[in-house]
Amino acid sequence: MGKNILYVDNDRTFGEILRQWVRQHKREDFSYSHATSISTALSRLRSNGTNRVHAPDIVICSYDLPPARNTDSIMFLRAIHDAYVDPTNERQYMLITETVERQADAYQTVEQRGERDLVTRILVKRDLTLHGLDEVLNGSARYGIISKPAAQR
Repeated sequence: MGKNILYVDNDRTFGEILRQWVRQHKREDFSYSHATSISTALSRLRSNGTNRVHAPDIVICSYDLPPARNTDSIMFLRAIHDAYVDPTNERQYMLITETVERQADAYQTVEQRGERDLVTRILVKRDLTLHGLDEVLNGSARYGIISKPAAQR
């Protein structure tokens, strides 16, 4: 069974880079969707007007998105986590930032809210493109803050 990637960021260019990567690498085992806001992502995740959310396997969300429905990026990741049982404990929740300084801010916020067990990685976008999406999406990347193998989550 393939992996479903959800990318949530108002940066359409980077969203296109991620989509192109999936297409270029002919990853039939990956499906990809991009939402430009938390509100849009929440709407797309809902099924037939019910409150049941279809969870992606990999969520990459911009830390700097404006909150929607009183939900910021970290709360959004928590909502997806809490809406689904993940029996394999392999779902990945990643935050991305524009700069190293924002990465540090994101880490501090994750720590303050006690969400370190939720967030798999906090990455700077340029690192994500330089080091390759394959490493990140397959869980083998060794960079970023809070980089944990699936078995430790």
